[in-house]
Amino acid sequence: DQYPYIASSTNLTALLPHWSMEGGAEQLLKHLQDPEARAKMAKELRLNYGWDKIMVAKAKNNPQFNGKTIQEIAQEMGKEPLDAVFELLLQEEAQVPSVMFGMNEEDVRRVMKSPHGMVGSDGSAICPEGVWRDFVPHPRYYGTFPRVLGHYARDEKIIPLQEAVRKMTWAPARKVGLKDRGLIHPGFKADLVVFNPETVKDKATFQNPHQYPQGIHYVLVNGEIVVQNGEHTGRLPGKVLRRN
Repeated sequence: DQYPYIASSTNLTALLPHWSMEGGAEQLLKHLQDPEARAKMAKELRLNYGWDKIMVAKAKNNPQFNGKTIQEIAQEMGKEPLDAVFELLLQEEAQVPSVMFGMNEEDVRRVMKSPHGMVGSDGSAICPEGVWRDFVPHPRYYGTFPRVLGHYARDEKIIPLQEAVRKMTWAPARKVGLKDRGLIHPGFKADLVVFNPETVKDKATFQNPHQYPQGIHYVLVNGEIVVQNGEHTGRLPGKVLRRN
């Protein structure tokens, strides 16, 4: 599975040694308040890139840090970057979703060309309103599929458009055992996306991720229109899919 970006996204705790999280968040918070444990964590930190390559996506108690790098946050706190990480984890009760720039474009393109690869956002359902409003998430939530269709297939010609569609539909449906989805075929469920191959494009960026793509006009789920002319119809015909 692949999404077409050079950054990953996970909790900031991923940088810490495994032993520090044994016992869950409650135990980790105790370690963060213990100078001896903090010194041990600092020596065993699993850091593969600079502090300017790690961006905080959501700090519930410190929303002023959303969208800023650890380097920038440390400067605002007047602390060394690692001390700023420890302090932020304490203030946020160990819940700090972050975006980490640790990949490169050459690998993205190489993996995308593999016939064994499939396209996946690794994301969940979010929107620009409500509890997500101040969240600065990875753009993969909004842009994964249109970015492959528009930027990589149409503009860069890394893979043919047909192959891009296969990697998003039939290939993953077959992989997880969904035998009545993934193709336009008699007897299959009518899960369809109608897009303009000339205009489809992702708009979400790392700085401004809450942007829906362009060029996708209709989405049908189980034969019912849920997106029409780019707007949600309010219909909810989807259901949990189980391997069959």
